[in-house]
Amino acid sequence: MTSPNWHVNDRTLRRSDAAAAAWIITWLVVGLAVAYEIWRFTALSESTIDSGQALARAGEGLSGLADVPVIGPRTSELGQQLTSTAGQIVTSGEEAGASIRGLSILIGLAVALIPTGSALFLYLPFRRQRSRDTAAIVTALRRDGLTTRLMQYLADRAVARVPADVLLAGGSDDVVHSENQSYQLANAELARLGISPAKAG
Repeated sequence: MTSPNWHVNDRTLRRSDAAAAAWIITWLVVGLAVAYEIWRFTALSESTIDSGQALARAGEGLSGLADVPVIGPRTSELGQQLTSTAGQIVTSGEEAGASIRGLSILIGLAVALIPTGSALFLYLPFRRQRSRDTAAIVTALRRDGLTTRLMQYLADRAVARVPADVLLAGGSDDVVHSENQSYQLANAELARLGISPAKAG
């Protein structure tokens, strides 16, 4: 007697994949939004640079009065001081802008990657193991059918996922490990994994 052709339709796993993808996309968007909002503060550094450049132009104008009698030397000295101060202001503004841009990228990456990395670190091993288990079970079913050994393995997997109050309400171990109960538990575990016989047609 040949075994039925089993196939996998794991809706639960697909829903888990969709939830993981939604989680990752959400945090990537949040990270981009945070980076953008911090980046906008570079407008303050640009204003500082503009102010420094305006002060530098004023200083250059005063320095140009060096040849004016009486006030020329003092005015030229003041212009040089303004030009020097303006240069420092422009440099500080440029450094602040670079720091803000770097900080926006760093914080944006942290916000985006820490939650997504943690989710992938936890989810990918689970998904890989789930896929391996499902493939191994389907291979065994297609080769040998639902043998006693496989039925007991699936039943044990199902029991491990049954809430304690439900399991203990069943009474003695004989009830849980009876052949009929094992068959029902095995089918429940197959259904949970999305494994079922293919329909003829």
